[in-house]
Amino acid sequence: MQGADANGGEHEHGYSALHFAALSGNGDACRALLEAGARTDAVNTVKRTPAQMAAFVGNSVCVAIINNFVPREDVHYFARRQPLEDEPKLPPKLAKPVHKLVMSVRKIASVMKTVFQIFVSSPPVRLSATLQMNTHPVRVALILKRDPDLLEGASVVCRILELMSDREFRHRRDVNEVLSLKFHVLHYVLADIVRQKKKFEQKRKEEEGEEVRVENMGRKKKKKKNQENHKHQGNIILPY
Repeated sequence: MQGADANGGEHEHGYSALHFAALSGNGDACRALLEAGARTDAVNTVKRTPAQMAAFVGNSVCVAIINNFVPREDVHYFARRQPLEDEPKLPPKLAKPVHKLVMSVRKIASVMKTVFQIFVSSPPVRLSATLQMNTHPVRVALILKRDPDLLEGASVVCRILELMSDREFRHRRDVNEVLSLKFHVLHYVLADIVRQKKKFEQKRKEEEGEEVRVENMGRKKKKKKNQENHKHQGNIILPY
């Protein structure tokens, strides 16, 4: 129902709409409720959250969707100036790119399990699709490449990810180890990218300085250097 409260309703056993969506295995419904502000830490009368109930009945897709969901407010909080702060920890223009970064997940398509066909004459079992964290360094690097502002502010984003990881682990009502680990891994990958970027920039400055010195020493030495670089590039593309 459009405009309804995602956390509304008074079920006699404390089940929320997200509880029922998770129990039914409807990933799209879970995602829609989460986007509408459904609480992931709501518990029923047996003190179980929606993700825990989904895990109880084997709905791994819903478990992954709920545990990997990051509300926009969790990121935008750092983009607002807090009491005793002269400026926000995260520049406002980076709030949206950071949220996109932490919401990066990969859908693993459904596959057919054919092992049973080999050993016993029974139909194959279809494994349900699931969602997994995609914190591969190459994917993170591609996200940074598409957003220059995010790459420029990578050092600040590292600090924010570290704070987000710590906050999830210290959550009073519902500790989310999955998100805490995800933020930590992203922080580690991003920090390494920052280090490599600094090394590359430093090396490029040194090479530019070396080229200037060689040019001043005369065309003969410059030509020799170009020949060595050409051989080096040839060795790089050699497939054997």
